[in-house]
Amino acid sequence: MKYQSNIDQFHTYLNTVLSELLESQIRTRLFFTNLLKYEEKTLVSNLENLSGEQQKDWGALIHSNSQLVKLGAISWERSIHQIKTLLSKCDHLVKQLHKAMIDRELYEQQGVVLQGIILSHEKIENWEDFVQSILQQFHSIFEFNFFSIAFETQDGIDLFLYYMGEFPAEAKTRARQELTGHMSMRLCNTKVLTIREYQVLETRLDHVNFDKMNSVTIDVDGGQQKLGGLLEMGYFSSNPLGIDEKSIIKSILSVMVMVIGSSRTLKKTLTELEYHASQEPLTGLYNRRFFNEALEQEIERSKRYGHHFCLLMLDLDNFKGINDSYGHVCGDSVLKGIADILKKQTRRGDIITRLGGDEFSIILPETDIKGAQHVAEEIKITIEKAAFSDQHKFHVTTSIGLVCYPIHTTKMSILLAHVDEALYQAKSAGRNMVSEYHENMGEAKKARQLFNLTQDLSRAIKEQRIIPYFQPIVATSGQTIFAYEALARLVNEDGSIVSAGKFIDASEQVGNSSDFDKYMIQTITDKLLGDHKQSEHFPLVFINLSPVSVQKRGILQYAASVCNDKQIPPDRIVFEITERDMVSDMSAMKNFLAELRNQGFGFALDDFGSGYNSFHYLRELYFEYVKIDGEFIRNMLNNKVDIALIEALNGLCDKLNMKTIAEYIESDQILTRVKEVGIDYCQGYYIGLPGAEIGDMHQHFSGIN
Repeated sequence: MKYQSNIDQFHTYLNTVLSELLESQIRTRLFFTNLLKYEEKTLVSNLENLSGEQQKDWGALIHSNSQLVKLGAISWERSIHQIKTLLSKCDHLVKQLHKAMIDRELYEQQGVVLQGIILSHEKIENWEDFVQSILQQFHSIFEFNFFSIAFETQDGIDLFLYYMGEFPAEAKTRARQELTGHMSMRLCNTKVLTIREYQVLETRLDHVNFDKMNSVTIDVDGGQQKLGGLLEMGYFSSNPLGIDEKSIIKSILSVMVMVIGSSRTLKKTLTELEYHASQEPLTGLYNRRFFNEALEQEIERSKRYGHHFCLLMLDLDNFKGINDSYGHVCGDSVLKGIADILKKQTRRGDIITRLGGDEFSIILPETDIKGAQHVAEEIKITIEKAAFSDQHKFHVTTSIGLVCYPIHTTKMSILLAHVDEALYQAKSAGRNMVSEYHENMGEAKKARQLFNLTQDLSRAIKEQRIIPYFQPIVATSGQTIFAYEALARLVNEDGSIVSAGKFIDASEQVGNSSDFDKYMIQTITDKLLGDHKQSEHFPLVFINLSPVSVQKRGILQYAASVCNDKQIPPDRIVFEITERDMVSDMSAMKNFLAELRNQGFGFALDDFGSGYNSFHYLRELYFEYVKIDGEFIRNMLNNKVDIALIEALNGLCDKLNMKTIAEYIESDQILTRVKEVGIDYCQGYYIGLPGAEIGDMHQHFSGIN
């Protein structure tokens, strides 16, 4: 408004100046015109008293005076016309400035409204309040009576009515009727119109003039993409609206359509994301992520208030058989049925989770062991009695582990480990049981440790942190190294090197040691090739094999292929296996040894004498080398039985043309006694420590000291 006031002052000033100029011009014109006319009249009246020549001169003077009057009239008319034209243009300019200032003020008002329409996470979460805050700002600039927003839903249309004050009952009824009649054209017979009403301002309105109601609406149903299901938005005001005002209001509504539609869409998306972040889609139960957070919170809550709570872990028995027999669709149906049973058998505040597969958990807040046992038994019995059907009815059972906070532990990680062990116990004891954790439950812990070791071994192999070390085997009668036994060493992530024995044992227990054997063959032969590629002579190397590799048989073809690729003679490789790991199938063992020798490899029987079939193996099989069990060697100085057995074993091998090797040579006394017995070769820490470089050991070895 201040701009328009300044323009009006400027307009008044211009009008005043130009009017005064015009008045001055008119007065001047009248004065000179009258003066000239008076002169002309005087000249004419004196003309008769003059002579002929004088009359002629006076006539010319009168004519000039007349021309001067005419020229003055033309000049003054032109000036007056220019002043009038200038006045007219000033009026037009002022009107244009007025219009521009009105447009500017409208756009400034529009900017004020639009500045408040900025999305944020908080506004998306509370979009209904966000709409009312926009309307309050909108109303402060462009006053209106009520506002409507229509959304399309699955069931029909949701109509939101916002009253900008306290409306009389009849005014509300009239507003509903007006909009209901309009919306009914969009509804099918099966759709429903739902009206939601809000009072935005506290101002009391005694009368609303619907007869003079002006409206501005945005219809989103006309080919535009519906954001958040938004159909229409309407602005209703009993105040008169100019063309410019309607245009500005319509542009604001267009922005509101985008913002409010987007906020509803984002709210729906965020709600779905939050659901899927905590819920498991198949059963609708909480997922593992939510379970971890809930368990941590329950521990903190129970710690703060001194409460007990129990944790149940459930695993369906032989669920894999259901999937294999009836298919995964049927299996999914069973999981949903189990979820329904768990919901019915627990309280509202209990937290039920599907951890994955057929494994479930239940957190029972403020519950002691006795109460948890009762719940677990009821769940077990209910699941056992439930009939699940595809084409045929069948039943399932579940094993349940139970732990209690803080009786069994106060730490989350240990609580989870204990409930896992209790579940393992329920499975091991025959399934379809409830098992509470007890201190002597260690099998599950051992199983986890075994699994972790195998995972560590796999990761170390992938990162090439398993390397071969070589321990010399020396002839007892000579001063030179006869061969080397390859031993696996693990390079820790901090660079330290340790024995890989416990990892290898774990690998053998789970049955994947064959891959480890192949890795060792590859790395050992790489080392031989790297150290001796300039030499025609490769050292003899003993390589340990696992019983799994012996049973699979493919290890020999693999080793032969590796040696062939690297041009390493197979007779420089001796594979060894411990007596306790010998394959019980004698026929299969004979075939393995026959194939081994056909490929050109040698064979050594390790830890000979440690089993009950030692002599049976010697009778049935032939070995190039026999390694006498180190326990006999270690005790041979103090135990007559051990020395007698060593002498007998060595004598028998000598007659069968098999070379003997004594392990665990840890002192000069043991070495001397081994020589006396007549054992062919020896190895141990007294002879030489395992090392990474064969060349260095061979170069610096100066005999047995």
